[in-house]
Amino acid sequence: MKNKIRFILPRLIGLTLVVGIISFFIVTIFKILAMLTLTLAIGALVLSRIRKKAMRKKVPTQRFDSTDQAIRLHVAVDTASGIVPVGAKRAQVAIIPIH
Repeated sequence: MKNKIRFILPRLIGLTLVVGIISFFIVTIFKILAMLTLTLAIGALVLSRIRKKAMRKKVPTQRFDSTDQAIRLHVAVDTASGIVPVGAKRAQVAIIPIH
C-alpha cells in the first residue's frame, strides 16, 4: 500500500499543478476578454452620444406653418435622403407611388 501511495502521489501533485496552471490561464484570458468587451461597450455608448450631440448642433430644427401647430417635431435631416430635384423646396418634395 505504501508503494502505491509513493507511486501515485507525485503524479497526482503534478497533474494538480498542471490543471491549476491551465485553469489560471483560462480564467485570465476570460477576464481580459470580459474587460475588453465592457470597455468597447462603454466606448460605443459614449461615441453614439457624441454623434447625437454633433447631429443636433449640425442640423437646425424643422419649422412648421401655423396650420401644423399640433405637430412639434425636431427632425434631423439625413444627408443621403434620396433623389431630390435641385430646384425643389423641402415642402414640395413628395413620395410618389409607382404602380
